[in-house]
Amino acid sequence: MHRIINIAGNEKNKNDLIEQPVADFIFITSVKADLNLLSNLLLEKEFASLKNNIRALEISNLTSSAQVDNYLLKTINYAKVVVLRLFGDKGTWNYGIEQLLNWQEVDKERKLVILSGTLDQEVSLCETSSIDKDLALNISKLLRSGGLDNYRKFLNCLIYLKIDETLIPDEFLKISYYSDPYLYDWKIEKGEKIGIISYKSLFLANEIEVNEKLNSQLRKCGLSPKTFFISTLKDHIIQKKLIEIFKKEDIKIIITTTSFSSSQIKNNDLIENSRNIFTSLKIPILQLLSSNISRKNWLNSSIGMNSSDLLMQIIIPEFDGRITTCPSAFKEIISKKNTLYSEITSYKADQVGIEWISKFATNYVKLQKLNNFDKRICLVISNYPVKNGRIGNGVGLNTPSSIINILNWLREEGYDLGSCNYPQDSSELMSILIKTRTNDIESQNNKPLDYLPLSEYLKYWKYLELDPKNIIVNRWGKPSDAIDLDNKGFSINGLRFGKITLLIQPQRGYDADTDRDIHSPDLPPPHRYLAQYFWIEKVFNANAICHIGKHGTVEWLPGKSIGLSNKCFPNIICPAIPNIYPFIVNDPGEGSQAKRRTAATIIDHLTPPLDRSELYGKYSKLENFLDEYFEAKLLNSNRIEIIEKSIFELIKKDFNEIILKNKNNQIEEIDSFLCKIKESQIRTGLHVFGNRQNDINEINLFLCIARVPNARRIGVVQYIAKNLKLDLNPWTNKYDQKLTENDKKILLSFSNKKILNFRMAIEFLEQQAKYLIYLFFYKKKTNIKSLEKYKNQKIIDYLFNDKKHNNYFLLLKMRS
Repeated sequence: MHRIINIAGNEKNKNDLIEQPVADFIFITSVKADLNLLSNLLLEKEFASLKNNIRALEISNLTSSAQVDNYLLKTINYAKVVVLRLFGDKGTWNYGIEQLLNWQEVDKERKLVILSGTLDQEVSLCETSSIDKDLALNISKLLRSGGLDNYRKFLNCLIYLKIDETLIPDEFLKISYYSDPYLYDWKIEKGEKIGIISYKSLFLANEIEVNEKLNSQLRKCGLSPKTFFISTLKDHIIQKKLIEIFKKEDIKIIITTTSFSSSQIKNNDLIENSRNIFTSLKIPILQLLSSNISRKNWLNSSIGMNSSDLLMQIIIPEFDGRITTCPSAFKEIISKKNTLYSEITSYKADQVGIEWISKFATNYVKLQKLNNFDKRICLVISNYPVKNGRIGNGVGLNTPSSIINILNWLREEGYDLGSCNYPQDSSELMSILIKTRTNDIESQNNKPLDYLPLSEYLKYWKYLELDPKNIIVNRWGKPSDAIDLDNKGFSINGLRFGKITLLIQPQRGYDADTDRDIHSPDLPPPHRYLAQYFWIEKVFNANAICHIGKHGTVEWLPGKSIGLSNKCFPNIICPAIPNIYPFIVNDPGEGSQAKRRTAATIIDHLTPPLDRSELYGKYSKLENFLDEYFEAKLLNSNRIEIIEKSIFELIKKDFNEIILKNKNNQIEEIDSFLCKIKESQIRTGLHVFGNRQNDINEINLFLCIARVPNARRIGVVQYIAKNLKLDLNPWTNKYDQKLTENDKKILLSFSNKKILNFRMAIEFLEQQAKYLIYLFFYKKKTNIKSLEKYKNQKIIDYLFNDKKHNNYFLLLKMRS
């Protein structure tokens, strides 16, 4: 081991022996913010006598017995008063407390004050102190209440503890309380009001630089910030107070620096049924990010935010529907060589981040204030692989039809779509689009929507950071040498309808195999890619961007994984304006990428309609042979061998994919193969954003979702099987199971058709599940003949004579 003299708090202190210059007062704490507060107060003239006579240390520097013993020997032994502030019970730092008690016993003039950082351990810790328990409790409450005023009183109490604690004036024991929520820096001023929510613990620790700089920047943008310091967002009373103030003040947007989520989830309830402060407000909630690492370490990191920041400030807050922004504060070491002889850290505001989030908030407010007719909206669709036939492709989405829906909604809501008629159906839209210039090389002689002249591009280019510019130049050359630069500049490809534009997102590269470029972590965007997004912001002056269809490529551009800087390409490309992103509900991973790297607001859209694959053609023919075989086997018919021969001839002729492994059980293997195909889920079309499926497709999708068990219920087919008292479990991928005689008997009592094997049993249960969903949720408003054939009155009577079955289906409606 080696010894660090005078300064506590370095990265190796788990092995270092810590000592500080001797002083009369020692303050050991679990809370690093305590050191910051004391350091600031010791600069005041009032505490000149304490300035060079008090040492402070974060308890994490004294984790081993050797460190405790050394610090006691070299520093504490010379002190008159030692204050320990502990988060946790005595066992949290048992050895240290034991040694401090021994230290105090040696000299009764020594004062030992042990305080609790939490209410629940307050009495048990304070009564261990060598001073009067009530006095210790009072001092503990001073520090727990926080704030400069209370800490100032604490330092005054320290001075008297050295002399005689009974002489402490009452004024130094009177606790200053701060309301919750605490309203800070409110001014009577013009501008739309922006609510800012931060933890009160930051205010009480005098960590308010971020709030002050954010308020200042918002005011420069013409907005009126209203800062709220709160203890927690999970308290129902605090939520109620905040909502009342937000509505009274007509807050237009909220910026929050708080971690975690405000949702109160009880008894493993689902998120949508939890209580969330933001749900009733229906205004944008922006999450300002603050990092627990230094700005230097963040800049040098390829990841960006560390794992704890990712969890507490991004992942969990997303349950509130917060919009992730960018890092605007970093924890910095502001002093080591101070009178406390301890490392002092503080959150320092990042001006670049503060300016970005202020601009982002301003553009959200602008979008709210503008009349719909004056709003300029840019719709962006993807095109990869780059072919005219792939324009607007989407994951399970009919993008062209969805675009038509969006254009119709915008027209109905009073947006300006121009005087000319816009396309009325997807075919007309795509026909018009491919007659213009697109990304497809074959369309290069067609006229684009617009150009961004090279001279204009260079105006924006010069403001980029040097590092990303060098990366682009090294890969694609200088702007003037770009291979897709026309005489008039960089083409902007798409269509325009009044104040609404529809653009095709530029390709990331120029290789024929563009699929490998989509998620490339190191391929920078070419100049035309930048030019189009510059055009969106600077020329078209878009008030919002809406990326539609298959996920785009901007969120996959090179840069940090999370917590991006202005050197990261998604930040460079995507302007600080609202980014609306309809995205398929069953792919949260790629949706999260857009939320976390481009500050997107995700609007989930449904998957395509799903259904069981069922059988057709040669598969259906094979199934008929198998049904004949099992029926003949049941009747011990002499046709068994003839049917079996027909089955194997058909397998040999048409089913190369069937490889039979068990010579003694080949028919069952074939049957299991068919059952697996039949039970597979497949898409039966594409979803159109904003459209409900037709009833039969919706029922099929409902069944596909309800079939899957979750934490609150078993799957619907399982439920029917269980209540019919069947032995089989239909939620399985083992389709070679054999029906028990008990199952055959039960199924025969409910079915008009003989059910001889597992495949037939599953099919029967699936049909009944589909009909019951239809009966319970749809039959009152529609009659579907194709489902009426599955009606089984015995099943209906058996299940719905008991109310518990109604409750299960109601649960399906709420949670599927």
